[in-house]
Amino acid sequence: MPSIHDNHILSYEVDFQNETLVMRTIDPYNENAKIIDVIFSGYLAHFFTDVQKVNILSEIDEYPLNKFLERKSGYLEDVKGYAWPVMCDTEKELLDYLQESNYKPFLVGSSWGLSGWVLCKKMEIVHG
Repeated sequence: MPSIHDNHILSYEVDFQNETLVMRTIDPYNENAKIIDVIFSGYLAHFFTDVQKVNILSEIDEYPLNKFLERKSGYLEDVKGYAWPVMCDTEKELLDYLQESNYKPFLVGSSWGLSGWVLCKKMEIVHG
């Protein structure tokens, strides 16, 4: 699998109809660098913060679903009335839905700029 550590994010695009979020990256310090795409398929939702002109990735890691929900419980409680990420009355109901539907949280870490998370079924890193 290609490394994305220290890659710059060139763009990202969400295709709601095809349930994908594609993050296009490149290693700016390698003159022979190829575009590397991070593809989140079976997309459900994402949350990015600190998005700016220059965004440098450090890592993208799958995170245990129950720990993710514990960490984000305050935020999810605030937005549940807006049916985000899905309409659920309790965190237990949300956990059950996400587990039954095979959704996984992926934490996007950065050394500069954009960071956050993506809820989806699969993440892969491929040459673009």
